[in-house]
Amino acid sequence: MSIPLSFKTMTHSGEFARGIQELIARYGREQSIAFSHREISYETGWEEFVRAAIYGGGVDISEMGSTWVSDFVSMSALRPFSPPEVTRFGGAASFPPGLWQSGVGADGFVSAIPWMTDVSLVYYRRDLLAKAGADETNAFSTPEHFEQTLARLQAAGVHRPWAIPTRRSHISLHNLAMWLWYHGVDFVDKAGKQVVIDEGQGLTALKAYFGLARYFSADVEPLAENQSDDLFARGETAVTISGPWLLQYCTPEVRQELGLAIPLGASYIGGSCLVVWNNARQSREALDWVAYLIHRGQQISVPQLAGLLPSKLGAIEQFQLAVDRPEIREAFIGALNTGRALPAVPLWGMIEDRLVRILEILWARLLENPGAEIDAVFDADLVPAVARLNVSLSNY
Repeated sequence: MSIPLSFKTMTHSGEFARGIQELIARYGREQSIAFSHREISYETGWEEFVRAAIYGGGVDISEMGSTWVSDFVSMSALRPFSPPEVTRFGGAASFPPGLWQSGVGADGFVSAIPWMTDVSLVYYRRDLLAKAGADETNAFSTPEHFEQTLARLQAAGVHRPWAIPTRRSHISLHNLAMWLWYHGVDFVDKAGKQVVIDEGQGLTALKAYFGLARYFSADVEPLAENQSDDLFARGETAVTISGPWLLQYCTPEVRQELGLAIPLGASYIGGSCLVVWNNARQSREALDWVAYLIHRGQQISVPQLAGLLPSKLGAIEQFQLAVDRPEIREAFIGALNTGRALPAVPLWGMIEDRLVRILEILWARLLENPGAEIDAVFDADLVPAVARLNVSLSNY
């Protein structure tokens, strides 16, 4: 009896879980292949993959968050794709440049193939911006314009000009990244050895980003990702930053007045990739399955179930969007082509986890005491936390 092809996917939604099971069953029948499939959560997935890398876990192929790939490349846990295999999948030019680079190591070897894409865009109410006298053309193109737009909305009597996740959330990290990039810096130095958000232009970017808290509503409470999205989807906030999934949850009234913009000139881009493990027992079958999953037909149907976009640039033209107006599609295409990924450096998984926690603490301090000076909060909570993280990094 043949060994089943072991395939792990990340948890997205019930609709995605049902859809991928149907796809596995159909492909299995067509190719006479048995599958062993299991979903794992983003909360526990990184640790589970680490155990698989160290001890061997009998997994052939898995979906992996794009920001995790570099950690497992440094552990020599992933099987690099050969140039002919990369060509078979369409080659680098078929994928968003920022997302493709997440799977390319410092040695130039490709260890991950993009599967589904996440991009961060500003979602805004065009009617409320017009009422406030804000020009939507450049409303979110710079930190200064972003704040001016929110200030106009507040002055025009909008109860909640701005809402974003402030509880523990990787979305907070994605949002902050765009402010850092605008100021010419990243979370880590060029060597990827030290976190630098507590100094120079990094600190300037943090002050600009956290300073927008003044445009939350007066009755603001810490918001989880879904709570922030719900506020915009129901028409209770004028501006947020979110991913492709938010479109489908917006009410008809919000959809009618919806505008999208690339934040500060460069969207965050991420998502998930497909990786074949070094200890895969069925490499050939795993490669065939990768080819099937990134085929145009699956690219048009599967990412939609997860609330994400295709990874193949050619598929976006036929991809069904919940709000399908030319300017909406153009915003997503622009984000796919120009989006920037988080740093692909060793130990990024640990860095990312610590940074998410640091951002949650900073938001908690600022929301507990709205009148607090940002500099004082950063001195008390940011600087010591980054110092401890850098001490940990220096030990590797």
